[in-house]
This record gives sequence, C-alpha cells and structure tokens, in this order.
Amino acid sequence: MKTLKLPKKFCWRIEQTESGFSAYEVKLPLFTTAVEMAELLNHCYEAEALYFDKEECELATIPHQFIWDWRSFFNHYRILNARLFAKRVGINPALLSQYMSGNKVPSWRQQQKLVAGVKRIGEELSQFDFL
Repeated sequence: MKTLKLPKKFCWRIEQTESGFSAYEVKLPLFTTAVEMAELLNHCYEAEALYFDKEECELATIPHQFIWDWRSFFNHYRILNARLFAKRVGINPALLSQYMSGNKVPSWRQQQKLVAGVKRIGEELSQFDFL
C-alpha cells in the first residue's frame, strides 16, 4: 500500500448551506459537512485523518487555513452589524456591501483589514468576564 505524502498546509474552503456548512480541501479530494461551525472544523480534521490514515493530533501540527466568504460570514454572524464593522475597520460600508454580495473581491490589503477586525473583536470579547 502506497503511503500518501502529507501536505505542508491544508487549505479548506467553507460555504454556508441550507442545512449548515460544508467544506472542501482545495488541493485534495476531501469534503465534509456539519450543522454547526465548530463541528465542521472537527470534521475537517477527521477527514484528513481518515484520508492519510493518521491520528488527528499528528495532523494538527500542520498549518490549516480555513477560507470563508464575507457574505456567509455576516449571514451567519448576524449579530455583527456589517455597516458598523466596516466603519470600525476603516472600510467604506458600501464597499463591504459589494464584497458581501459577491460583486467585488477585496484586495489583499482590504482582506487583511477585514480579517484583523474580526480577530480584534474576538480577542476583545474573550477578555470579558460577566457577572
């Protein structure tokens, strides 16, 4: 039996579906689905482990990239106001609306602003304790 060579990085594209989420690895024949996002990420690791016949912990050391389009992101996290988010990260709200509709694709620089903004909000929220 031929041993498959592990990639240097896994790159998963995430999509929102009517029943939850789906993900596929860009360069490998791997696909999975789930109802919740956390479950989907776990399924990605499981799919890799089955495909390569390795333990999940072995594959966790390989860098993973999960790519999600902005439309699905803001649709899933409706609690985030896209207009206020755009202002917070320094992007024109109308331009973010075009990214979300798929009419435009963010440049690398704009993409970095958006990603940094999402991560900053996550970091801020993770610092809170509630009474």
